[in-house]
Amino acid sequence: MAAPSWSPWELDNAVGQFRAFLVVRQPGENRCYIKQSFHGDDDKMELIFDGNTLSVVTPHMPSGRWDATWWVDSGARQTLAHADIMAPNSFRLPAESLDLLRAGSYLNVRLTPAAGEPLSQTLSLLGFTAASRKLTEPECAVADSQDAVAPSGEARPGAIDGDDPQGGLP
Repeated sequence: MAAPSWSPWELDNAVGQFRAFLVVRQPGENRCYIKQSFHGDDDKMELIFDGNTLSVVTPHMPSGRWDATWWVDSGARQTLAHADIMAPNSFRLPAESLDLLRAGSYLNVRLTPAAGEPLSQTLSLLGFTAASRKLTEPECAVADSQDAVAPSGEARPGAIDGDDPQGGLP
């Protein structure tokens, strides 16, 4: 499994790093998102969570229909048919997947185009719980948002052992 890496812009705007996830503050806005990316590797998928939406950004997929199958650890596989995929190079995971990601160690994704070879990738979930908590802190929380992940300091069920609650960049 490849180690995550981020662009210079992402690193310059980071407010915390939690193992495989970077918390990035959008400049000029009081909101953040967490991201696992592989800067410079156009063949890798990226996982992004803004406190509301979990998205997987895919490498450039061939035009036409494709399906995405995902599962956490050795859990049940779930498939998003082409009709459920919102953009040509990304898709949203269902809201109910959030608890699975918080409790899991790995997210497995398999993209299957109508023609051509499938693409599979395993993404580490280490640090996901702690990074998602960071989204609720004052430097990231959107004022008066009813969609916040949780109040700052609230314990999350299914926290991954080793999550660094303090964050911080190396």
